[in-house]
Amino acid sequence: MLSNIFFITCIKEGINMFFCRKREYKHAIKQTLLRERMRILILISATFLCCACGKQEKEDWFKVDDIATLAMNGDTNALKRLIKQADKGNPSAQAYLGGMYIHGNNVGRNTLLGLVLLNKAAKQKNGLAYYHLGYYYTALRAKAPLYEKSLFYFKKKETLDLEYADLSETPELLIGHIYLKEDYAGKDKREAFWWFQISALKKNNPWGKGFLSIFYTENGVVDKNFEFALSLALQAKEGGDTDMTDSYIDALKADAEFERGEKAALAGNVDALIDYGLFYYDAQSDDERDPMKNKIKGLRYLAKAAKIDEVKAVDPFMQTAKKFYFEKKVIIPAETQNDKGAQLFLGIYMYMGKFPMEENVDEGLKWIEKATKGDKQYEDLALAISLVGAIGGNDVMKNLISTGIQNMDIFVGIQDKTVDEVMAKLEIKESE
Repeated sequence: MLSNIFFITCIKEGINMFFCRKREYKHAIKQTLLRERMRILILISATFLCCACGKQEKEDWFKVDDIATLAMNGDTNALKRLIKQADKGNPSAQAYLGGMYIHGNNVGRNTLLGLVLLNKAAKQKNGLAYYHLGYYYTALRAKAPLYEKSLFYFKKKETLDLEYADLSETPELLIGHIYLKEDYAGKDKREAFWWFQISALKKNNPWGKGFLSIFYTENGVVDKNFEFALSLALQAKEGGDTDMTDSYIDALKADAEFERGEKAALAGNVDALIDYGLFYYDAQSDDERDPMKNKIKGLRYLAKAAKIDEVKAVDPFMQTAKKFYFEKKVIIPAETQNDKGAQLFLGIYMYMGKFPMEENVDEGLKWIEKATKGDKQYEDLALAISLVGAIGGNDVMKNLISTGIQNMDIFVGIQDKTVDEVMAKLEIKESE
């Protein structure tokens, strides 16, 4: 009986232990599965975070332009991202950050650090780094500019191929300005003109067109062409070149109109020949070594007009020829050569207001006195002039002088001559 009870008890205990172990085993398995799930979840999360960070870094690497723009506008977060990319060796980030440091743009100016970053980027052939280095050696260096270094960096293909937001300071324009600088030993207007041409005509830069227009308003590198200069200036202003003022454009319009008229004169238009002949005769010479240059040019125009249409043009030609003859035979010898006879003629013509001189009694008497003083040949005339002037007044003196010099017409040498004969007498060739 006892043995049976013991056997049953053992069976019960065995059954209880089996189910207890089974529950423990299941619990252990559940715990293991839970740990594995947690580990997988952690791995997935970590992988996701790493991917996200990697993606951000990858995006930062390729979006440096946008980040730099934000950084230059004061975005501190963007600046941190830009610095991080520069530290990782991104040449674009180094170039942007280096430029910010040398200019002090939203960061404390640190020229040394800026140059270190720019040189690192330049070693990777970064065009923006080349540009900033070129600009530094021209405009920002504390000591004298190093123009050759600037040209070296500005002329790099990588620099020239970049697109620039500020069209007033592109490398082509800066190169052109260097070649115009007075303190640059290699100053060369032709080289400057060539670079402004590239800027204006190849790159379609309005500032380049503005500078190029100036070259066509002055002789030297190219012949003057105000029509083309005006066209360039109008395009420059329309494109946004703020240096193209209304006053400059108005002056170009006037010059272009004058240029068109002169072309008509050269083509044989009689009215244009007369107008421009008279204009040039009265215009001051732009050549100090040849003060008669414009007068001769004006007479050539008038002579050409007189040959085409004698009725319309011979009178203005002869009047102008007489002025030139009088200046050459009387005024210049009287003023520069102390020619007594020329001084007497000048004084008499001035005193009487005889063509081509306007009446000026006092100035005329001065010239007469200068001519006759101490010269026996003219002493009697001087005495007569002074006596009549004292007794009879100016009108009497004028009549006396007029009677005394009626045969002293200085223009006898060119009166009633043909156009060719007059030009020969004036010693002016038909063409230069």
